[in-house]
Amino acid sequence: MPVSAKDVAAACSISLTTVNEILGGRGERYRATTRELVRATAERLGYRRHGMAMAVRTGRFRAVALVNASDETDPQLRPDLVWGIADRLAQAGHLLQFARLPDAALAEADAPRLLDEWCSDGLLINAHHPIAERFVERIRGHRIPAIWLNSDDAQDAVRPDDAGAPEIAVAHLQARGHTRIAWLDPVRGSRGPAGHHSHEQRRAGYRQAMRQRRLTPCLIEEAGAVPEAGHPALARRLDAHPLRPTACITPDRNLAASILHVCHPAPEIVVLDDAPVTVLGRRLTTCLVPQRRMGTTAVELLLARIAGAPPGPAAIIPFTLHPESA
Repeated sequence: MPVSAKDVAAACSISLTTVNEILGGRGERYRATTRELVRATAERLGYRRHGMAMAVRTGRFRAVALVNASDETDPQLRPDLVWGIADRLAQAGHLLQFARLPDAALAEADAPRLLDEWCSDGLLINAHHPIAERFVERIRGHRIPAIWLNSDDAQDAVRPDDAGAPEIAVAHLQARGHTRIAWLDPVRGSRGPAGHHSHEQRRAGYRQAMRQRRLTPCLIEEAGAVPEAGHPALARRLDAHPLRPTACITPDRNLAASILHVCHPAPEIVVLDDAPVTVLGRRLTTCLVPQRRMGTTAVELLLARIAGAPPGPAAIIPFTLHPESA
C-alpha cells in the first residue's frame, strides 16, 4: 500500500492538517524543527504526494503545459527556451508537461486532451507556425490561462525584439567603421509558407536603422523562400553589387557560410541566430535570440495569469550581441 499523509502524521505524532500544510508547501507558520521532522519522516517512509488529490483540495495542479505548434520538419523548439521554462517552473514548484498542437490538416480528434480536460493550470504555446483557428478559439473559449511564445499578439505574448535586432547589428558595424551595410535574407514574406512575421519585422528594422543614420539601405533578397542550394547565387549578388558593401547582416547561418565562400574579400558579417555561429573555424558576430529569457518571462506572466491577473501587454525581449572571435 502507498504511504499516506496519515502514516506520516502518525509517525510524527502530529496532526494530519499540519502534515498536509507542510508537505503542500504551506507550512511557513510552523517551527523549522517541525517542518524538518515532517519532511524527513515523509522521505524515510517513502511518501509521495497525490497530485490529483491535491488538485481537488487546492484547485491547482501546480503543472503547466508547453504546447508546441510547429510542424515536425521545423519544430522551432529551442533548448534554451525549454531550459528557461523548466528552471523557472521548478523554482515555483510547478511541473512541466508537453503536448503537440496539431496543424490545420489534422482532424479534431487529434487535438491534445489538455484542451478539453482540466489537467494543467495553464498553457505556454510556442506559436512559431500558424495554428488552426478552431484550436485557438477552443483555448480562449475555455478561458485557459495561456501565454503565446513567438507570437505578434498584443496581449499575453512573449517574443524577441525582431525589429530591434538589426539596430543592434547596424550600430555595431558602424562603430567598426562600416557605412555600406547590406541585408541578405533568403526568406521574404511576413505570413504563410514563405516565412514568419519576424522576417518582415527584421527587414523593416534594418531599413529604419540605416535611414536613421543616413546610410543607404542595400537589400539583397528574393520574393518567397530561397532554398539552401540558392544561397551561393544570393552571395554572388552581394559580391557584384555596385554599392560594394563591406559588411552585411543575415538571419541565416547557412547563407553566412555561402557569403564567406563566394565573396572576395569577404565582408564582415553579423548573423541573427539562436546560438553562436562558427564558419570555417571563425566565430562570427551573432545577435542572439533571447530564448532562455523568453522562457523565464513567459512562465512569470503565466503564473500571474493563473493567480488571477488580467491580460497584460506582450513582453518584447531584446537580442544580445556576441562579437566575433577567432
